[in-house]
Amino acid sequence: MSNINFRPATAQPYHISRCARWLTALGHFNNTITAYNYLVMLETHRPDIFRHYMDEYYRVHTFKTGYVVDETDINAFRSARGPYGEDIHMYYSK
Repeated sequence: MSNINFRPATAQPYHISRCARWLTALGHFNNTITAYNYLVMLETHRPDIFRHYMDEYYRVHTFKTGYVVDETDINAFRSARGPYGEDIHMYYSK
């Protein structure tokens, strides 16, 4: 039995351009064109570093849910404050 992977082989160009704008806004590059060209070069020559940049972009820009409710009411519904798995109790250390 074989696995079918529906994930695209490469990132979509609009994701790369948004990531390039984000890196420029952070001050890593002088302009968006340089950042975009750098990401495209990484995509072909260093896919591990490219995946790191894209993962960070997705982590920062994913939709985060959270309802403002009275925290003293234990019957009130509260969703996660951030992406699943990044709750405070997940990183507990003694």
